[in-house]
Amino acid sequence: MGERRAALKHVFCTNVILLLNLHLGVAAQLCNLDVKIKGGDVILPGNPIPGSILHYVCPDGAYPYPVAWRVCQRDGSWTPLLSDSREHSRLASCNPMTCVQPLEFENGEFYPRKSVYKVGDKIQFSCYSGFRVYGSSFLSCQPNGKWNGSLPICDDDAAFCHNPGIPFGSRKSGKDYNLEGVVTYTCPANLIPSGTLKRVCLSNHQWSGKEPSCESRYSFDTAEDIEEALNNTMLSLLHRQGNTEEKLNVYLLIDASQSVGKDNFQLGVGFLMNLILKMSNYAIQAKYAIVVFASQAKTKLALTEKANQDPKAVINILKELSYSEFEESPGTNTGEALLQVVALINSYKQQQQHLPIPWNQNKHISFIVTDGRSNMGPPPKIVMNEKFADIPMDIYTFGIGNVYKEELVSIASQKKGERHSFMLLNYRELQKIGIVNTDKTLYYKCGIATYHELFRLSRIFNGKATNITEWPWHVRIQIGEHHSCGGTIISPHWIMTAAHCFSMIPPDGDISRRVSVFIGSHLPSGGEHRSVKRVLIHDKYNERAMQRELPGSEFYDYDIAILELHHHLTFGDTKQPVCLPCTKDSAEILKLEGTVWKDWEEFCHKHTAQQILTENGKGIITGFGMVNATAIPTQLQQATIQLKDNSACLEEFVKFHRPFSADTLKTFITKNMLCAGGTGADACKGDSGGPFIVKRSERWIQIGVVSWGVTPICGGGQRNGLYTNVVQMMQWIKSHVYDIDFRANGQVL
Repeated sequence: MGERRAALKHVFCTNVILLLNLHLGVAAQLCNLDVKIKGGDVILPGNPIPGSILHYVCPDGAYPYPVAWRVCQRDGSWTPLLSDSREHSRLASCNPMTCVQPLEFENGEFYPRKSVYKVGDKIQFSCYSGFRVYGSSFLSCQPNGKWNGSLPICDDDAAFCHNPGIPFGSRKSGKDYNLEGVVTYTCPANLIPSGTLKRVCLSNHQWSGKEPSCESRYSFDTAEDIEEALNNTMLSLLHRQGNTEEKLNVYLLIDASQSVGKDNFQLGVGFLMNLILKMSNYAIQAKYAIVVFASQAKTKLALTEKANQDPKAVINILKELSYSEFEESPGTNTGEALLQVVALINSYKQQQQHLPIPWNQNKHISFIVTDGRSNMGPPPKIVMNEKFADIPMDIYTFGIGNVYKEELVSIASQKKGERHSFMLLNYRELQKIGIVNTDKTLYYKCGIATYHELFRLSRIFNGKATNITEWPWHVRIQIGEHHSCGGTIISPHWIMTAAHCFSMIPPDGDISRRVSVFIGSHLPSGGEHRSVKRVLIHDKYNERAMQRELPGSEFYDYDIAILELHHHLTFGDTKQPVCLPCTKDSAEILKLEGTVWKDWEEFCHKHTAQQILTENGKGIITGFGMVNATAIPTQLQQATIQLKDNSACLEEFVKFHRPFSADTLKTFITKNMLCAGGTGADACKGDSGGPFIVKRSERWIQIGVVSWGVTPICGGGQRNGLYTNVVQMMQWIKSHVYDIDFRANGQVL
């Protein structure tokens, strides 16, 4: 009887097991956990079911080859050890990381010269006599396979354009650095080219296109690299938002192919959700679309759907994405995903035809997160060339693992001063990208504001009304009960303005007690009141210095003053500092921070060479001064002016002060002044002390202070004005202002 029960029990258990197998399906097998990597470790999943992931981990200075992770498949096997070039391996290994070697270096030497540079290796660069190093003199090979610092260049500053340098791993042909000179670059077959390989010296002293590079197939970006680039992207998008008629459409494309794995897919989705939060924190308004792709591409949110404008709703749609819908798809069809974007754009375009907003005012940006190369469907590069030629689209690619870099670089946008293609070691690195920071960190960076447009030459006199959030450094200075001058915030404690604003106050009077500063408003009677602790006027400023040469005249050499506030400012969207030349911030903006300077004076002089600050010669002025012959503005005014040679102002000055000779009058216009103006353009009464600023790398640097006009009439015809040259005043500013970082080499100069 006991044996019979045992037999029945055995039959019952067997039936249960069979039922379980029928329920799960024969293919649902566990994967083998006996997996190794040579020279590293393996992080195994707790439960190796289909869709689970194992990760290969290598020590610093090495990378897993041929893949960084593997996914458990339904047949109980791990995805194959297949490299980006489709080569199979029997065993995974940790390969040593190396950095790209310099093949050529112009006008100098470097040491040591090696065929292979390993992590930790260092190179020193030096220049021949008559040349100096721009960029980093010492470089070190980093664990991510990239050199630290900036590209070293030896230049003598003799040509129209600066020496463009030779990126490591590349060879350059062409040495004509004068106007319209051409240089070309080539990369060897084992490196990935990016940027502009043929560059032309332009009339603004800059090289066309984007600085080229030759990258290793296995180097990768750090989370910090990507975070910085994304912050710059957010700033760029923020600038676009100032025009309320312009629409921004954002396309989120995520790879869900079998090789990605469920956990990695969720990490990629989380990254996109954080990206939306980042844009929301920056107050960037956009419509969103979502495309998920594997062997096929599917649209999960279209531009025509109502939910696409609500960041929370878009995030909820991302949360609900199911990897199981795609996990049986072995392919990666990036080309079809891009075609889905084209279809979304065409559908939205058709819907918008009845609206008064021109279609060309729609801007588009795509973020693509993928683990590898496209292995089916139309080639992505061909889709880009054929379908996106007339679409104003910026494409950012995020390649995870051992990706096919050539493809991702080829479809990413190539814009000067911007990065659009990134490579990460694994999906877990996405969690390290701090893109959910609030925009408060921006308030500690100078020269950042919302959207601006370089309007045609019609400025404050007959100018355009603007908002304080566009120019949050502009302040209104009041002496007594009336508006007197403009000024700019240059640090938490200091305001910069013109010295002549205080000429009507008796020398023996307490200037600071009669001066008030109003901050954070575009209205001529608004703003937050701040009291002034002291007023410092340049010690060489003397309005009456030229009375002998020209009786009754006023002399505006060294026309600058700085005001120290009683209490420091807390920066926000309506009050932020402008950037000044010859500071750590300007070195960062102008990419001068890696250069070793003999002293601060040499560093500051570089800010004036080859129009490095002025680039195309255009800048913006803002103010509350007269808008025509009789009217004062009801709102802050802005407009564009063109920088000119000082001789243009002298010529106009002579014309309005006959019979005095040019020799007599030329002493009134000094090296401490900048001449600028244009047709119908002029500053006027009440604008004095305001800023003349230029835009570089999405930041604003003040190069001038509104000072005086060469004619007694504002605006009308071709009018020029004089502005205090801020670069020439920086030594004096540096001697008094204590809360600006004047470092260029990483130490106080």
